[in-house]
Amino acid sequence: MTQRLLALGALMAITTIAAHAQKTYTSASDFLADANLSYSDDFTSVADGAFAGTYTAPGGSGLGFGVSATNGLWSVGGGNISTSMAGDSLTVNFTGGVNMVGGSFWAADMDGVATPGTVTLTFSDGGTYTSTSSAFFGYSNANAWLTSMTLALDAEYVDGSSFSTYQFGTLDGLTVGQAVPEPGTYAAFALLGTTLGAAVIRRRKLAAK
Repeated sequence: MTQRLLALGALMAITTIAAHAQKTYTSASDFLADANLSYSDDFTSVADGAFAGTYTAPGGSGLGFGVSATNGLWSVGGGNISTSMAGDSLTVNFTGGVNMVGGSFWAADMDGVATPGTVTLTFSDGGTYTSTSSAFFGYSNANAWLTSMTLALDAEYVDGSSFSTYQFGTLDGLTVGQAVPEPGTYAAFALLGTTLGAAVIRRRKLAAK
């Protein structure tokens, strides 16, 4: 009976921790309020036009990232990063222990103007988000380090009048950070520790008999 109660307690603690792990944001200020450390890049140093290879952010607070695409990157007027080829995916690789990612992610035409197309963000922990605008979006997982993120979209957007527009995945104001665990997460870890501790004590008592 005791073993069953201990197992149930551990399961409850793990479930509670998981429930508090993933979180999404639509406010940049709320996102930053939950960050213990953060680093943001608005890409103003990126020159207008195409560039090959990976854009490596200067980094800060021990955090950083690199952005790449199969057929190279592009910046329209500077201040953002896009793909050189329509429909290509952007890949962002994180460094320094990142479990929070925020910014603006959208589909743009060849002039950098937002289109009504849809972009899908996929994080290395399996989390996904679909965006149809350039409004701020943030994502965190307090229980998993995020090693990468991809931004994918269709090559073309076709409107109601059958007008076709090529789409380029675009991002701006990319912010990475480390999340501050929520009070509920601390409590769940405490419960898990108490449960496991009780299990160890009981095993020792049984071994002593």
